[in-house]
Parts: sequence; C-alpha cells; structure tokens
Amino acid sequence: PGGKGLGFAALVPALQHHQAVVTFGGSGAAIASELRAAGFEPRVEVASMFEAVRAARDLVEPGGAVVLSPACASFDEFDNFVHRGLVFADLANDRLPTPSAKQAAVTKTAAETAVKLTMKTGGDGEDQTATAARTTMANRIGRFADAIASAYPAWVLLGCAAAAIRPETFLPLQPYLELGLGGIMLAMGLTLTPSDLAAVLRRPGPAVLGVALQYTIMPLLGAVAAAAAVAYGGLPSEAAAGIILVSCCPGGTASNVVTHVAGGDVPLSVLMTSASTVLAAAATPALTLALAGAAVPVDATAMCRSVAALVLGPVVCGAALRAVLKLGPESEVLRAMPAAAVLTSTCVTSTAFAGCVPHLFAAGTSAAAAAAAASGSAVAAASGSVAVSMAASWLPSVVAVVASVHAGGFILGYLLSRTVGAAESERRTIAIEVGMQNSVMAVTLAARHFTATTAVPCVVSALVMNVMGGLIALWFCRQGRRDKHRGSGGAGVSSS
Repeated sequence: PGGKGLGFAALVPALQHHQAVVTFGGSGAAIASELRAAGFEPRVEVASMFEAVRAARDLVEPGGAVVLSPACASFDEFDNFVHRGLVFADLANDRLPTPSAKQAAVTKTAAETAVKLTMKTGGDGEDQTATAARTTMANRIGRFADAIASAYPAWVLLGCAAAAIRPETFLPLQPYLELGLGGIMLAMGLTLTPSDLAAVLRRPGPAVLGVALQYTIMPLLGAVAAAAAVAYGGLPSEAAAGIILVSCCPGGTASNVVTHVAGGDVPLSVLMTSASTVLAAAATPALTLALAGAAVPVDATAMCRSVAALVLGPVVCGAALRAVLKLGPESEVLRAMPAAAVLTSTCVTSTAFAGCVPHLFAAGTSAAAAAAAASGSAVAAASGSVAVSMAASWLPSVVAVVASVHAGGFILGYLLSRTVGAAESERRTIAIEVGMQNSVMAVTLAARHFTATTAVPCVVSALVMNVMGGLIALWFCRQGRRDKHRGSGGAGVSSS
C-alpha cells in the first residue's frame, strides 16, 4: 500500500541508466524480444537476479523496499516452486539506512537455481537454450540423487533383509568387497577439491579430538553396557565380549558416506577414518585385552596397506580427477555422486552382512548343543528350530545393547565436540565417526579369535549402526535446512 509500481519495460532502461547488469530468468530471449518490440534495447550479459534487485534499490526512496511482482516465480535451490511470500535474506536492503524488518525484506525469488539458470550471451557465443537445458538436467539429476541418498536407512534395511533371507545371492560378491569400498571412497573424493584436503591437514585438531573420543568413549560405553547386560539381562559372556570388541574397532568407510549425507566435513571424516584405522593395529588389541580379557592380534602392515589402498588412495584420486576434468559443483557427474556412494555402500553392507549371517545360526546351534548336552538330549542338539530359539532368547538383548552403545557414541561425540568449540560441520562429523565402527573388521576378529556367539553383536552392529547413522544424517540435514529457512525468513513482506 502506498508503493510505486514499475513495469518491467520501464525497469530495464532504469537499470541500464545505473549501469547495472540486467538478467532474465527462464526464457530470457523471448523477454528480450518483447522489450525490443516495445522500443527498448536491453544489454543482456552475465546473469544474476541479485544484481538486478540491488540495482533496483537505487530507484527506491530511503526507507522503502523492493518487492518483485507476484508474476515473477520463486524457486528454491532444487528448482522447486516456492511461495512468493517467503523472503530471501541475501536480497535484504543492505543499502537502505537502518531499514525495519519489513522494509529490509525482499520477496524470495530467483534463488540459487534461478541464478544458475541465468544465461550468458557474450564473446563465446554459447547457445543459451543448450546452457539452460544442461543446467536443468543437472538439477534434475541432483534432485533424483538427493532423494536416493536421503533414503539410505531404508536401502540398508532392505539390503540386509534380502541378505538374511537369501545370502547365497550376495555371497558371490564377497571377492569384490574391497573394490566396492574403493569405489565409495572414489565417489567421496570426487566431491572434494585438493584445497579441501589441504585445509583439513592444516587443522588437525578436530581429527585428533575425534579419534581420541572414538578410542575412549566407545570402548567405555561398550564395556559398561556389556557388563550391565550380563548382570541384569542374562547375556552370555561370549556375546558381551563381542560388544566390547566392536566398540574397540576403528571407524568404517560407511561413516564417510553418512557424513556426506549429513552435510558434515567429508575431508575430516576421511582423515579420522584413516587415522583410527592405522591406530587400530595397537589400540584395538590393547583395549580388547584390557576390557574383555582376550588378546586379538591385528596385522599393522595390513592395516596401513588397507588405509592406503581403500581410503586415502581413492579419495586423492577422486579429488585429482575432479581437478583434471574441471568438474564444477553443478556438473551432472558430481550431482550424482551421493546416490552412487549410497547405493554402493548399501551393496557392500548387504554383502558383508550376508557373509556374517552364518555366525548367527552357528551361535544358535552352539547354544542349543550346550543346552542339549546339559539335558542329555541329542535330538535337541540337532534341531534347527531349537538352535534358532536359543539364539533368539538373547538376541533382542544384543540388539538393544548394541543400539545403546552406538547411540551413546553419536550423542557424546556431538556434545563433547561442541563443548570444545568445534564448528557445526565438525560436530556432525565427529559424532558420526565416533558412533560408527568397522563392524566387518570386528566380525573377522571374532571369527578368528572367539566363538560364533562373540560374532553376533558384531553382525548386529553392521546393520544397526548404518540405520541409526542414516537416520541421524537425515535429522542433521533437516535441521540444517530449518536453520537456513529461519535465517532467511526472519522478515516478511506484508500484502493486502
């Protein structure tokens, strides 16, 4: 009310008078043709609706605000329509003297995606329609990839359920597990740049903090939870040893994928995974011996070789490949990487879980055999149903204890890193790295040095931690979007 309206045809020459960069969203060529037919000759160059709005502010009297026409569609960063009543903080009237909240608000329009869709007509003579089409395709791929990545917990549940029902389908993939792990880290590396990797190396503090928390919080949580489950839940001591064992293992590569989905610091996650894996050669045997009373030798040379081949090597190669190919953040390849990493991680987790399923039945069989020996029944020892029932009697306790240990790692990792002043992305990363362990390594160690019952908590951990980590990543992602919306929606534009 009381405002002064400017037609688009009248706005363009005013912008040109102020030597502003004029932009057109969508079908810019058609709009330019209409303006020329009306007697105007717009100079269309680099495109940013931000610049157009800022230039339009010069036409507004002090204390006023720029409100774009409702006919100007509003889009979010994923090219989805947004109600025009929302505001976009980056377009606040920073040039106006001490504006009020309403005066400082500009209708949210032509946001990130609209800026990306801006077309350039310059010396290179690039076709505008082709440029817009490529950008639109990248946005569609990005939306599809984000939808796949956000369903990571569901993919893991479905994959592990299929592996439990038909493990023979996944077992032929066992020889390719390392190739899959390398592919995951290569995809993560493609999302990074050499400067990202250099930046995290210049600030080793968060990585040191995260690794220290991983080898203190998780082993202590595992020991306390295992002792309580034995004392009050009737958990077999062999299963308690498995809980302690998985708590003393390093971080796994799945944490890097979850960190990416959560909007955390991927280079920091990679560095923490590498460091904790190298340290596991000494830390895992020492902690397991101290807390579970059993020695589990770990090959230090093999650990270092695995880190170089499966973690550091693919990440560095991915970052270098991105630099060589000059892949921008909005390229179709990079927009598809989260989905590729999530699907590959699901296949790796499901295949590893299929290899662990025999340990579940072996644990039930051994328990049934022990009960039969005590009662003198040889028939019961050979009964598969009895084996399953014996394992099922304490399996819910294992699931509950394992879930509580991982939950404690996630929560304490986040809270303690916040206490020391870590940035939000670092808190998310540390929380995920602390809460997620290398369960496959734990299963391998349990099979070599303990009984089948000891491997059961490690198998359960492989499923539980991925589902919990994926859910936490989605929560972090949603919190980030909510905070961003609050930050950009603090002021509104009234209409009547």
